[in-house]
Amino acid sequence: MARKVAEKTYPIAVETDTYRDVIRHAKCSQWDADDVSYNTTVKGIRVAGSKQHHEFTVPFEPVPGVTYYLVVVTYNTGDSFHREDGCTEFVSMWTTSAGADRAAQAILEHYRTFRENKVSYSYKIELEGAREPAELFATWCGYFERMTSVEVVPVQLGGIKYTP
Repeated sequence: MARKVAEKTYPIAVETDTYRDVIRHAKCSQWDADDVSYNTTVKGIRVAGSKQHHEFTVPFEPVPGVTYYLVVVTYNTGDSFHREDGCTEFVSMWTTSAGADRAAQAILEHYRTFRENKVSYSYKIELEGAREPAELFATWCGYFERMTSVEVVPVQLGGIKYTP
């Protein structure tokens, strides 16, 4: 009986600088919280260790000096008592801008459909090297959530490549 060999994947951590501004301080209510705004700059990527935090995995080993394409979704969230603007979700990365552009377009189309019909909190995209589309949860879809942008950001292993 043939045994299926697992494909090697590489855990990717996105290196960022994030600034947090309080745009409204909480009042004295026990339910109230600060309203905050985040501004995140992507500096690059790194391959994370097996027990380190990472945003996603890819089926290829990133090489220094090569440009990859990261899909980044920015959204606002909150609840009845506070809000958070500029939250960032790193979806995945691709070896070509065309692959990342297709994923970004699929995310945008799903979000438009969600806003009109509130149908599904998950979306499907073709990840790099996958045999079939992956179904992922859209953290920017919800009662209080609003997507503000989906971008394709060029990144390199360990190097600063993108500043908004």
